[in-house]
Amino acid sequence: MIDYLTRKEEQTIIVVGLQTEYCIDATVKAGFEHGFKIIVPAFCNTTLDNEHLGGADTYHYHNDMIWNNRYAKCLSMQEVRKLFFESFLQTYNQAFYDKDVEKIRSFYPDEDHSMIYYDNHKGNDTYTVYQHMKLIADFLQNGKETESKEVEELLIEKLNLIYERKSVCLCYLGRYRSFPKPAVRVSMFINYLGDLGWRIMHVHCSFEPE
Repeated sequence: MIDYLTRKEEQTIIVVGLQTEYCIDATVKAGFEHGFKIIVPAFCNTTLDNEHLGGADTYHYHNDMIWNNRYAKCLSMQEVRKLFFESFLQTYNQAFYDKDVEKIRSFYPDEDHSMIYYDNHKGNDTYTVYQHMKLIADFLQNGKETESKEVEELLIEKLNLIYERKSVCLCYLGRYRSFPKPAVRVSMFINYLGDLGWRIMHVHCSFEPE
C-alpha cells in the first residue's frame, strides 16, 4: 500500500470503516508514521461493545482523545468535502501551470461527451470535451499575443461548495496574479461518474463587474 500511495504521489489519506479500535486505529497510526496527512471524517468509523467500553464510548475515546490533533484531523463531513474539492481544484489548476495536457484531460468525461465551458475571454466558449481540449492544447503551445505565453497563476477567493450526493458546484472568485482586477467569477459543476470518479461537466467564467 505504501508503494502504491507513493507512486500516486498521494499526501493525504481519508480513513473510514471498522472497527475503530483495531483496523482504523492501526491505519491512522501507520499512515501518520509514514508521513501522510490523516483525515478521519466524523461518524465514518464504528465498532461493537466490548467488555470494557460500549461502542459509542470506544468511538469517542479514539476519535476525540487519541487521534485528533495528534495522529489525525478528525473533521465534520462538511469540512472533509471542502478540503477534498479544494485539493481537486488546486490539482486541476496545477495541471495548467505545468502545461500537462494529459493531466488536464483526466478531469473531464470521455472525449465525445458534452462539456459546456463558457470562458471569460471572447471566442473561447466550447461545447464538447474534444473542442475544449483542442483549444487548451493550442493555448498551451502558442499562448496569446497579449500575454506572456505563460499560464497565469489564479488566486482563489471565497470558495463555496454546494453538494448534493453525486454532484457538486464550486463557486469562487479567481484573480490573475499579474492583474487581480477585475476578478473572474467561476461556477464549476462536477459529477461523480462511477469508475471515472469526479469529472468536470460545466464551467461558467465571467469577469466581475466594475
